[in-house]
Amino acid sequence: MIYFTSDLHFSHTNIMEYCGRRFKNVDMMNNHIIKQYNKIVQNDDMCYILGDLTLSATKSLMVQLINKLHGKKILIVGNHDRFAVQEYYEMGFSAVHGHLKLRYNNTEVCVAHDPAWAQVPDTIWFCGHVHNMFRKIKTLTNTTIVNVGIDVWDYKPQSFDFLVDYAKTSLKEEEIFNCVTYPFRKKGRELTIDHIETEFLNKKSLEEIEIVRHITPFLIKKESSNV
Repeated sequence: MIYFTSDLHFSHTNIMEYCGRRFKNVDMMNNHIIKQYNKIVQNDDMCYILGDLTLSATKSLMVQLINKLHGKKILIVGNHDRFAVQEYYEMGFSAVHGHLKLRYNNTEVCVAHDPAWAQVPDTIWFCGHVHNMFRKIKTLTNTTIVNVGIDVWDYKPQSFDFLVDYAKTSLKEEEIFNCVTYPFRKKGRELTIDHIETEFLNKKSLEEIEIVRHITPFLIKKESSNV
């Protein structure tokens, strides 16, 4: 099966306070994250981790931690993921991307770390970045954003099919986001989507993945020169 999770923040002391992670130390937090992950993901599964693996852990520690996680692992880079791309492969990731459009079981979903990327009308996006701010919101342009971060899912990855079904369920009033798009945290920042990689996932064999890089038909905004 295919799963999604985000914002593990291995060995990040302050995240325990910021997000209410009730652990005595980072080692206990790291072990719990791995335990919950491996309850769900098996060795023949694939899991997309949508960024923010760690803020301060060393590469050698990350090699140990990532290799304890079951399955094939794909990284969607977050704002705290500052190792070189090759180093993530050395940690045990099978692929590293900025953002993706996934087509699986006749359903199309876009994935990115920051929900501010979700600027395409009438689409479903999986993201992280926001920790426990929300599980799901819908913008005024009918863009549904589902947060797959561990802080709102009991530290457990969630399956593609479950998240798509969840995205399509009726929203509560507080889940209607009264803006066209979700904003960047830094004021004045804008973005452009020049291309998006697409993965066609073969249900019968997760090893056979075709990645197609192309120019998208939508250019949203120009990158601000002030950031």
